[in-house]
Amino acid sequence: MKEIFSLNNKFRKYLDVELALVDYLYSINKISKEEYEKIKTNASFDLDGILEIEKETKHDVIAFTRNVSSYLGEEKRRIHYGLTSTDVVDTASAKIYKEANDIIYTKLLNLKEPLERIEAYDISNLGNSAIVGTMVVFQNGWPLKSNYRKFKMKT
Repeated sequence: MKEIFSLNNKFRKYLDVELALVDYLYSINKISKEEYEKIKTNASFDLDGILEIEKETKHDVIAFTRNVSSYLGEEKRRIHYGLTSTDVVDTASAKIYKEANDIIYTKLLNLKEPLERIEAYDISNLGNSAIVGTMVVFQNGWPLKSNYRKFKMKT
């Protein structure tokens, strides 16, 4: 689990997102086969290099894209093409949480006894407005809706 949430894995997932974009751009003929193959072959990153750049930029995605670009030639202009930092961070984070959830789920399936009570919390917002928190409860494997809660969040 520690490796899943490591900086190296975070940036690996950033690269996965960027390469998925390159796959898409190639599929709609927005980049040449030559650019596509160069990116797929050469795109990489160096964690220490990213951290060094981040000291200057104070921005992990900028540091990441600059470092990845250092492994590429002119085709580097296709990296991060049309994406925002939020696109990369949110998608990569979702991939990381999916990995972690897969491990947790597998371990839960192997429990000898079911968990007696599970409480799960979620905080949601829409553009930093209408922020709400919710809690759901499962008792002996079944939803216990009488214990569900909704919270108004103050900012």
